[in-house]
Amino acid sequence: MKKSILIISPHPDDESLGCGGTIKVYKKLGYQVHWLICTRYISKKNQEIMKEKEQEIKKVFNLLEFDSLTRLDLSPGKISNSDLPEIINKFSSIVKKKKITSLFIPSPSDIHSDHRIIFEAASSLIKWYRHPLITESLIYETLSETNFSLPYSTFNFKPNYYVDISDFLDFKINLVSIYKTEFGNHPFPRSKESVKALSILRGSEVGVKAAEGFMLLKFLYK
Repeated sequence: MKKSILIISPHPDDESLGCGGTIKVYKKLGYQVHWLICTRYISKKNQEIMKEKEQEIKKVFNLLEFDSLTRLDLSPGKISNSDLPEIINKFSSIVKKKKITSLFIPSPSDIHSDHRIIFEAASSLIKWYRHPLITESLIYETLSETNFSLPYSTFNFKPNYYVDISDFLDFKINLVSIYKTEFGNHPFPRSKESVKALSILRGSEVGVKAAEGFMLLKFLYK
């Protein structure tokens, strides 16, 4: 069976920061890649910002050539543990409908509570008897979230799975630049310089020009 990948983004831009180059690599290989955005920015007072964010999502969707986009429309910064049952049910429905074989999910140690709760919901999907098609589950890192995790966190992001994105480094830098509402100039944590530096660092860990690093939760070779 050809890989059918689901990228779970708590917020728009997480997919580009954590997996932007990897998505292009997988699309080049002919895999299906689906995008799930968990939250939606809605504001009656800031209609222009809301419209700009929607345009950013459209541009990223087209550039990454996603096969589909699903949105849960949860409120950013307001996701709580009480939402878990509903989120898990929605995740399960999407995974079954899209026949997902590979998951990319945020880190449980990310400083943003939305990321941690989404991880909890997504991790329930790796039970083989509930979703037997899923044979690969990976955690991605998000600039200003994963690297800002608190020092007493019991989870330490340490990549053990890498994707060579040397051919797509410039693409990734241009990709994240689309999110003008979320990015700033160096030393702002989300900047072109930070994205490039992290990609080069991960590349140096495995002997390539640039890479994206992940933590493997589960893998079954079939």
